Amino acid sequence: MPIITAPDPEFMDQITELESVSKAADEAAMLIGQRKWMYPPLQGWDGDPRKISDMNKAFVRKNLNKTYVTIMSDTTQKGTIGEIMILKLQIDYIASLERAFRTRFCSSVRARMHSAARRRGQGNPQGLFTGSIVLWLKRILTAAHFTA
Repeated sequence: MPIITAPDPEFMDQITELESVSKAADEAAMLIGQRKWMYPPLQGWDGDPRKISDMNKAFVRKNLNKTYVTIMSDTTQKGTIGEIMILKLQIDYIASLERAFRTRFCSSVRARMHSAARRRGQGNPQGLFTGSIVLWLKRILTAAHFTA
């Protein structure tokens, strides 16, 4: 019996808002509407970009993370690889939206510090490229060649 049967509602809220903003941008380009500034569904945040510590409330991934941890750690749960992938994709997509939104409002000093930290992680052999992407590809290849 599947554990995941549909995309997460909070993920769908983000997608719906992106579609709305994109439609408004299209209408503005065609001179039939007003461009809409990209804001996520606020979900408990008042929308003030100076309230950095509250910004995460607009990018909720709590249920997705909880389900992911449950499936990965409970050996009695029979989550499929596809279900794990769909959870991870939704978690990562919302996290990417949050990073992009935070970057839009950050100071130049904050942007430099984030860049330095990101580059440090990317330069680590156990980091993003070799430690994550290449490892992920190798694991997919192993799974693809697995025979029961």
